[in-house]
Amino acid sequence: MSSRPTLALLAGCTLWVLPAFSPAQPTAPALGGESIPRVLELLAEDFAAHDAGVVSSVPPSARAEAAAAYAEGIQHLKNRDWTRALARFRQSATADPAQPLAPIHAALCLALTGQPDPARALLAEALQRQPRSPELLAASAALHSLASEWKSAASQAESSRARQPHLLANYHVLAQAALSQKQPARIRQLFTLSLQSTPPAPAPIHYTRLAALWAGLLPLDGKTTPSQALREVQPFLAKAEALDPGNIALQSQSGMVAFAAGDFALAATRLEEVHRARPHLAEVREKLALAYIQTARPAQAIPLVEAIIHDAPHRHGLHLALGELHGKTGQWDRAADAYAAYHQLGAPNAQTLFALAESQLNARRLDDALATIRGAQIKHPSVPAFAYLRALVLHLQERHGDALTAFVEAEALATPNYTAMLDRDFYFRKGLAAEYAKDDAAMEAAFKRCLALQPDDHETMNHLGYTWAERGVRLDEALKLIQRAVELDPDNGAYLDSLAWVYYQKGDAKRALPWILKAAAQLPDDPVILEHLGDIHAKAGQPDKARAAWTRALEKNPARADEIRQKLNPRT
Repeated sequence: MSSRPTLALLAGCTLWVLPAFSPAQPTAPALGGESIPRVLELLAEDFAAHDAGVVSSVPPSARAEAAAAYAEGIQHLKNRDWTRALARFRQSATADPAQPLAPIHAALCLALTGQPDPARALLAEALQRQPRSPELLAASAALHSLASEWKSAASQAESSRARQPHLLANYHVLAQAALSQKQPARIRQLFTLSLQSTPPAPAPIHYTRLAALWAGLLPLDGKTTPSQALREVQPFLAKAEALDPGNIALQSQSGMVAFAAGDFALAATRLEEVHRARPHLAEVREKLALAYIQTARPAQAIPLVEAIIHDAPHRHGLHLALGELHGKTGQWDRAADAYAAYHQLGAPNAQTLFALAESQLNARRLDDALATIRGAQIKHPSVPAFAYLRALVLHLQERHGDALTAFVEAEALATPNYTAMLDRDFYFRKGLAAEYAKDDAAMEAAFKRCLALQPDDHETMNHLGYTWAERGVRLDEALKLIQRAVELDPDNGAYLDSLAWVYYQKGDAKRALPWILKAAAQLPDDPVILEHLGDIHAKAGQPDKARAAWTRALEKNPARADEIRQKLNPRT
């Protein structure tokens, strides 16, 4: 018996191989593809509520304008609206050139929008005015580190650290520089220095940030495990708790430490408690969603991501994350809606169009899927995955000849640059399409290609063998294939039925009978097996048993009522 499968839905399979991306700086997991280099996160956190202590000589009205623009820029920065933040920071820097934080944040926004050269130029100009500013040195070191200019980065970071040892971005840059220079022991030295430093006005947040930083950096020495790092940063957390016992924010930071160390299960446990107490804390909500994603808990992540989208609709990349999460939970209609929302807000590319079409296919919104694929193929005619996906949609629409044509197109496009797509599953699906299109030569070629790729592919052996047996052709070859399938999976009821059926088709009911009885024992309610059981009993001269089997087959499969009644009442 063949299971007669439809073409399997992709349900998240990747049909192409994308080039690996190796960032120069480590990035934390992020929602919607919005990963930010860790050093820039640290830089933003260092200066979010920082007072550089610079006395300005501009008029009070200019200072007020600079302060107001700077405060607006900080708010836009928190919302990840880099463009608006950049405009406000530039306004602030123009109004009061003596303050270093506005150009630092402007440079940060430039870097986050893919403009590293203007960012470095802006800081270089500011450093000419204030060459000893620890804030400007720290920011410049961070940007040099992003370009892997480790000598300049380390020099500036060390100068900044010597003046202000509480700026965390410096430790990150110096640790990365030590790694690039193959000096992992330097990481431990930097850890000790930071443990010994005390900021002018100690605050819990400083120590919890240090804990998070070193939980992530210590394992880079190649000797410290993430769990050991978590233990070693406990002194920082103890200092924080001593400054403010029972603070929910400290519990939040404990979760953040676990997150930074890659212990996402622990992070989720800690942050769940915080989220229950403070459901509107945006950073906690986002990190908790990410922790759920990293621990394969998409259902828990979905409502959090939806809430983030509600509060930050401009972050259109989150719709991609939401679509992926809905796909992982099998909610394909919602996945398709999420991807469609992204395309309304952002610029679609081949991968996002594929995700949309795949979700529409899995939701059985076949006309929508076909429309998406056709539009994608106009923009990306050389991507074979779209032809493959179109073949699956056409098959489900029972347009079998068109489906086979699409498979042929996909195979041609995938050769030679996308051969990873041409795996066993591709050829099995192509073989099914050819079978339904009644193209025997294409069917046989596709199934034989499956066996060439996976010589022990018993599913294909059974399917091809049963197809021949059902048609009463090439029965000796069919017998060999099915016998081998049964050897590989001896308790598979469908295979046992196939073996019985090929013997029946060869006219050997005696040899067929024990195999069909085994099949019926494995799958007692399968209508195909029951009908075969009746046929074989009849051929073996057992009419009463045949009638009993056919009667049960009729109960289980009303769609074949006419054929089965003809067997029960051959004169009617």
